[in-house]
Amino acid sequence: MLLLAVAGITTGAALFASHHGHEPATDAGTTTGGAGAIGGVNPSDTDPSDASPSEDDTPSQPVPEKTFLTQLSRGDCVNSTTQTSYYVVVPCSAPHNLQTLGVFGLDEYMYPGDATLGLQANSVCLRAFRTAAVNWSDGAGGTLGYLPRWPSSQAWAAGSRSVVCFLRSTDGSDLEEDRLG
Repeated sequence: MLLLAVAGITTGAALFASHHGHEPATDAGTTTGGAGAIGGVNPSDTDPSDASPSEDDTPSQPVPEKTFLTQLSRGDCVNSTTQTSYYVVVPCSAPHNLQTLGVFGLDEYMYPGDATLGLQANSVCLRAFRTAAVNWSDGAGGTLGYLPRWPSSQAWAAGSRSVVCFLRSTDGSDLEEDRLG
């Protein structure tokens, strides 16, 4: 996994693709939104912790640690970053953009193509979403959806074979609790 992260960062290769706008009530083939490549970014290009401090700098909050997409675990509450292959893990009691529904391995040997992977990821994530939703008695399932991520051809060539599924709010608001606990 570390090799994938390093290769994606240093080459700027597209690491993961995603469909946006998945609504919980739709079937796998009836989603809205489009696919997009998620690219790696060199952390030193955007990470404020890399800047040299000056005498005029005031103490600031510690820079949150970024976690690579495939290193997340089911239940992790995260906020997205400007580096779209990385997320900041936060306590689920704090506001967060997403919660990890799961990381699922694929058994394919040859890269099946973005469209086929997108269908597989959508199917896996819809199943994970529906499994989690049976435990919600507060009616929140109507405002929640899922967001699948799957490897691009470059990430596949570097060895990535995982689909990552996130729980998200369909109205763009932050989640403020653990929905999977």
